[in-house]
Amino acid sequence: MFSETHLWFIFYHRNLKPLASQKLSIKGAKDIGSKLILDGFKNGYDVKKQIAVYIAFINKFQNTKLYKSTEADKQYYISCILALYKLEILDPDDPTDPIYIAPKRKYVRT
Repeated sequence: MFSETHLWFIFYHRNLKPLASQKLSIKGAKDIGSKLILDGFKNGYDVKKQIAVYIAFINKFQNTKLYKSTEADKQYYISCILALYKLEILDPDDPTDPIYIAPKRKYVRT
């Protein structure tokens, strides 16, 4: 899909308001999601339970005002999104999902 160069991952709050953007490689983004998933396994949660928890947290976070959320909540929100991206639950090409991967810019010389 994309090369291993660094791409812009854009994360959205409700109503597609940009929350954060990070320059990551696809592998790096999936590694962040994998860490969260592995922590869930270590705590005894199976994949279905983890998916339910991640979706519930994402919905809860999107229903709170941004000024009321902490930085830790924002980081966990991004981690949940990346975990669901790793599990192929969220698709960056779906306009309703809170993640978008900006394609690499092609510069045209004039």
